[in-house]
Amino acid sequence: MCVLLMQGSKDMYLLNIIAPILDYIRQSRILILTKRIENLEDFEKELLELCQHHSMTNVLLMVIQEEEEKEESVIFMLKPYPEYHWLAWNSTPFYPQHWRNFEKKYLLTFTDQTPPRALLFRDPSTREMRLSGFIPRMVILFARHFNAKLKMFEGLEVGRPVHYTVINDMLETEQLDIPMVLDTGPEEKWMNMTYPLDVAQGIFMVPCAQPRNIREVFNILLGWKFFGCIGICTVTLSLMHSLYDHLFFGNYTPFNLLLNERILPGVLGQSFVARKTHLQGLKMVYFLLFLAGLNVSTQFSARVQTLFTHPTYHQQIEDMEQLRQSPLKILLDAIEAQYILPHIEAVKSSLIITQNSTFFQENRQNFNTRYGYYSSSTLWQMYRRKQQYFTHKVFCTSDGLTVFRLLPWGFRLQFNSPYQEPLNYLIHQVHAAGLVQAWHSSTFSDMLRLKLISIRDPNPERAAKVLVVNDFYWTWMIVAIGSGLGLMVFLGELWWHRRGSVFFK
Repeated sequence: MCVLLMQGSKDMYLLNIIAPILDYIRQSRILILTKRIENLEDFEKELLELCQHHSMTNVLLMVIQEEEEKEESVIFMLKPYPEYHWLAWNSTPFYPQHWRNFEKKYLLTFTDQTPPRALLFRDPSTREMRLSGFIPRMVILFARHFNAKLKMFEGLEVGRPVHYTVINDMLETEQLDIPMVLDTGPEEKWMNMTYPLDVAQGIFMVPCAQPRNIREVFNILLGWKFFGCIGICTVTLSLMHSLYDHLFFGNYTPFNLLLNERILPGVLGQSFVARKTHLQGLKMVYFLLFLAGLNVSTQFSARVQTLFTHPTYHQQIEDMEQLRQSPLKILLDAIEAQYILPHIEAVKSSLIITQNSTFFQENRQNFNTRYGYYSSSTLWQMYRRKQQYFTHKVFCTSDGLTVFRLLPWGFRLQFNSPYQEPLNYLIHQVHAAGLVQAWHSSTFSDMLRLKLISIRDPNPERAAKVLVVNDFYWTWMIVAIGSGLGLMVFLGELWWHRRGSVFFK
């Protein structure tokens, strides 16, 4: 308790001295003692204005009578709600908890439009404006529970969101009493903030890895490993076969050292013409050719069936380094970017910053896979719930894509706000009752009803489809390249033959 002795308006400076000491101490009690003075009404009015300026709520004013006067001392109790005024004390508690009843006081507020935090919509049946989301419902519950009324700072319009940082900055000029947005930040900001209503993380959500299409499957099947295996087997076995032809049969063709017409079909698993011989070594060559062809054809056939029925997926982005190396760009809101950029210098080249908040929210909410997005883990829970009905998830995240490990979100208030204590009280009750989770579910249902989100599977399982020309892209490329090489060799042989004929003539 703080006791002040005043003799008139000249002692008002005492209240200014103790005000900084009692800031943020809502339970402090102030007793002001004064003797009866001639201009008591002016004194009370000036004292009332000063108490309101310093947001003091627990104040008693005792007017002490002189000993020779027969009248008893008069006690006035400060009543801060709905407006600051003095009330004669009548045996009630000296310092009641005024914050339990705001006496229909109007509280100025304003909200953003970022689901699931806040959702503004027009009711289809009544055409009236409605508010949903766990933050507006928390503020509405606060007003109902403590007998207050809410008034918007200005008219709301669907589709014209205001960023939460802009709304919080309005508190600095005392334009709002309680905002319908949350805030987070460094420790020095928490003196003017409530207990956390939400504890989240800051993450990047990126498109999930998608299965490869038929064209990409052929690219895997007909890759360098496949052709390398065929080339090594063909050259090795052709060299061995040509060696036997030269030593035991007197046949020598230089080109057969690399590509023998008896060997290549066998390596591909096709039938081939074997030479009739009693040489055990040459028979061993044919046996190795059989094993090589059996291995190539069996593995190729098995991989074709596996990849066509269960195609593999592209590499999933799981950390910042993979994000930096990928062609994917992260779309950021310009206002959020100024707070996030100092913490993500490693992937700065992968960012696209937009000044249009509506464009950013629509792309993120509609799951536009052209970009990745920054999101809070609270919003991500709603997106994950939406994707539970999908055959394949559209967006994913991982621990390596976490930007902020801990983000406690609370209500930011004015300096030494009298609403901090009741909000802290109610936040504990809301968490204990599990209302935040219930509000999340209700907001999700509202968004489904308004068709703002859809649980329709964007990638439903399809029946087997007929292969088209584009699916055989790499097959056509091999045919074209092979035909081109064959034509070049054919023309080369014609030229060599004619050159040789002219030389001998």
